[in-house]
Amino acid sequence: MNGEFVVIAFLAVNMTFSASAQPAPLEELFLEVSTGENGEPTISQDEFQLSKNEYYRLNFVCAEDVGDTGFQFESVPLLSNSHLRVVSVEGQEIHMQGLSFHTLQCDEAGTIRFSFYPVRSGTFEFTVQDHDEPANITKGKFVVE
Repeated sequence: MNGEFVVIAFLAVNMTFSASAQPAPLEELFLEVSTGENGEPTISQDEFQLSKNEYYRLNFVCAEDVGDTGFQFESVPLLSNSHLRVVSVEGQEIHMQGLSFHTLQCDEAGTIRFSFYPVRSGTFEFTVQDHDEPANITKGKFVVE
């Protein structure tokens, strides 16, 4: 009986390691920003529902009409409570492996993206703003459960 238990335990542990070696599925998120009627940033959605310890890639997509000043995305609370992986701009990648950055900024049409694992639950605000004086700011949130 003890020999059977050892074999079963070994197989269970071996299967666990094999399963954890598989890459986590990546969920793509898109935050598109364009210029509103009064010059303010208009975003495609203002709330994202996320799960803790899942793998995501946020695509910050700047439309053709970025205005004269461009747009800036910022979410220090989300970035501070996530494990960051890769930042990419136009096919060029920066492998973060947990390091941080402050903002993403576009001065012309294009996409900046970063992949991350949220490691803490909570509601984390983000802002998208232009660089006018005073800045036009649009807010949203990431809800991590």
